[in-house]
Order: sequence, then C-alpha cells, then structure tokens
Amino acid sequence: MPIIPHQTEEARDAKVLMTLETYWRALAVSRRLPARTQVDPRDIDQALPFSMILEEVCSGIARIRVAGQKVASRFEFDTRGMPLSALFASEAASRLQELLGEAFAQPALVSAPLTKGGELLLLPLEDRFGAPTRALCGVSFGTADGLLAFDPESPLRIVPVDEALQNKRPTQRPALRLVVNNA
Repeated sequence: MPIIPHQTEEARDAKVLMTLETYWRALAVSRRLPARTQVDPRDIDQALPFSMILEEVCSGIARIRVAGQKVASRFEFDTRGMPLSALFASEAASRLQELLGEAFAQPALVSAPLTKGGELLLLPLEDRFGAPTRALCGVSFGTADGLLAFDPESPLRIVPVDEALQNKRPTQRPALRLVVNNA
C-alpha cells in the first residue's frame, strides 16, 4: 500500500482558494461578472468552510452575509452581519478598506497575502440589479492565530474583472467545415 504524504495546512488552504477562483471563473458567462444567485454551496463543498459571502455596505466596507464553519469557529463568534474588518487587527483596517474598494469599484479579483502563510481572496459578484455589491471571499489562515493581518512583504494581486476573464474561454472553431462545390 503506497504511503500518501500528509498535506500541510498551507498547501490545503492554497488549494481551497484555487478551487474558489476556478469556480468563480467557471460561473462567468461571456466575460461577465458572475451573479450572487449563481453561487451554489454544493459546488464548492471542500472550500465552503473557508468561504464567505460579503455585501458591500459603502465604499471600502463590507459585511459578512454568511461564513463557513472554519471561519466561524476560528473567531469563536457568529460572524453573520459583522463587518469583515472584525476579523482583522486594527492596523490592517486601512489596507482592508483599500482592497474592498478595489474589489467592488473596479470590480477586480483581489488576492492579498496574510501573515504566516495565510491569504485573503475577494471575487466580486453581481447583485440582483447587476451591480458588483457582493463578493465570494475565501480565507486561508496559514499558521497564524488571533486576528488576521496583511503581510507587508508579499505582493498583492489585483486583476480587473475584464482582464481576469479575458482569456477565460478560447474561441472554438468547428471541428468540421462544410464545403460546397457546385461547379
């Protein structure tokens, strides 16, 4: 029987965020921002414990609509209705506000490294009126405990949605082409 190496928490968390981003890209139709109503928790069951749905309250401020079990158990309080900033240390507030502003205003896909190997992923979604006021959010905690903080040494990834979805689906050419010769 082969020995299967134990997967580190950091590797598992990175896979979870990759799963969320891949799912978000698959939801996009014709390079258009996915809608909140398209998100089906059954499709992201492995990533669900590390996921949240956010709602923009005003520029740079978002509240947590729903959160996965790992998020709720990590902070030991019901996160529903709380501002996302409640999960972060006070010194991270201005950076978080900027990132949320980017995610909703552009809109843009945002990935921000957290201390001790964690990461925050913001994937904007349209509300029922077609405005980017919701986001599918994933968080990996790495080895940090307590409130979250951004890693100032690591680069951010901010990709406008138009650019993120630009190469989503290559144009397909038909496999067969009908050629008529009436000569």
